[in-house]
Amino acid sequence: MIKGKELTKIILTVCAIIAIVFSIIYIIKIFILKYNNLYLTTMTNYGIQL
Repeated sequence: MIKGKELTKIILTVCAIIAIVFSIIYIIKIFILKYNNLYLTTMTNYGIQL
């Protein structure tokens, strides 16, 4: 069974990974694609709102 502290660590780890992924997407959008990709812009905006 997963205990409360272990579950909290898992949830925080997943949230941190998601935040890192969206940060990388945002950096790529700014420096490489320069707002040309509508899908990437939309996904980054959702990531920022989270």
